[in-house]
Amino acid sequence: MTQVKLWAYVSLVFVQTAVFSQERIPVAFDVNLSDRTTITIHWTRPQADSSDYVLEKSVDAKTWQTIAHISSELSPCYDYIDLQLKDGINYYRIATKSEGQLLAVSDTKWIKTTNPDKLYFWPTPANDIVHIRSPFVNGNMAIINSDGRLVRKISIIDFITDVPLQALPSGIYFIQVRHGKDLLVEKFLKQQGF
Repeated sequence: MTQVKLWAYVSLVFVQTAVFSQERIPVAFDVNLSDRTTITIHWTRPQADSSDYVLEKSVDAKTWQTIAHISSELSPCYDYIDLQLKDGINYYRIATKSEGQLLAVSDTKWIKTTNPDKLYFWPTPANDIVHIRSPFVNGNMAIINSDGRLVRKISIIDFITDVPLQALPSGIYFIQVRHGKDLLVEKFLKQQGF
């Protein structure tokens, strides 16, 4: 075995040993996606446990960031809502640390999200109605024709809004959703009903 290959092999064995020798925390927790815009993490501290924990997040399961400190003085039941979704896989774990050094970790849980800040609509092409899912539960929605004229303005009161299209001629339209300073725009095709 050449010196370079031997070094790579020894490095790989060392890294695997470091990963697998990490002490495990026997804590169970749940990760759930709510309304396709937020992730909720729920867990219960084991009885008679007075340790302080941290909740960590990663987008690659390698580099971890602390997103919450969980004090032993808090209730044994703990909920955290992650509003900072990343497109793709979001990894979570619970850990104990001392002076910034990782002591033990829980099993890793993950959840996959796809474009949490995007508009979704169906059916496509649309006939009599279009269903629009927005990442916001309030704000304004505008339907604009291909000439740039506003044809309909709608107040958003839920994540999914149903927009009747019977009165509109077939053609290309734009959905424009405004929430504070955020503006999302998507294009859809309206065709005549059968």
